[in-house]
Amino acid sequence: MKDSYLLNIQNPCNEKWSTMQPHDRGKFCMQCSKEVIDFTKLNNTEIIQIIEQSKSRICGRMSVSQLNCPIEIPSKKNRSKLRKVLTAIFLIGSTGSAFATPLSSTNSLNISKNESNYKRIDIKKQIRTDSLKNTLKGQVLTESEEPIPGAYIFIKEFNLEFETDSNGYFKIILPKDLKENYVTVNITYLGFQNVETRIYKNDWLNKLNFYLKEREEFFIGEVMIHKIRWWQFWKKG
Repeated sequence: MKDSYLLNIQNPCNEKWSTMQPHDRGKFCMQCSKEVIDFTKLNNTEIIQIIEQSKSRICGRMSVSQLNCPIEIPSKKNRSKLRKVLTAIFLIGSTGSAFATPLSSTNSLNISKNESNYKRIDIKKQIRTDSLKNTLKGQVLTESEEPIPGAYIFIKEFNLEFETDSNGYFKIILPKDLKENYVTVNITYLGFQNVETRIYKNDWLNKLNFYLKEREEFFIGEVMIHKIRWWQFWKKG
């Protein structure tokens, strides 16, 4: 067992993450006039670098799984390797940004948590080439455009349940005996907020994109950092 860092937020802040302004390493809290580092997007190597380079108190956003979870500190021999890895990550990220091209627009129906609640969404209709009139097809994604495999899709009117494939896609052929001109779709996945909305017949042959929002299982506040020596782990045992 190596020396490790333990991170905790003893006094969580009541400020909402969604209302803060975007910042370099996370967001900026106007209430405290301070940067809030988003630790949920960082790996252990990046977290150690922030801890050891910081000269003041750190305010951060952490997931429940990150709290009081030991982060092993690499030996001095491995420090040079860490710097090389971080440099490589930075260079790759910079190169990716330089050559990135914007995604082309598609005629699809985008549905997020805020746009559901049985509200009709108007879109430009695409040319319909699918011969199946009672077909729902599309993809379930996170808000950052990552596919969600194994998400449950429930059609209320027919009591039907399906799952998305490994890339978050689904294709559902509906029975023809539908009395209404819409179906109610409910999508659930562990760790994300449910989305429920009505999809009208006129939109059935459009590609449906459902965006799920992560549940708020995070803490924001001053990060308390404790350095635990390797022999203290043995003492606890």
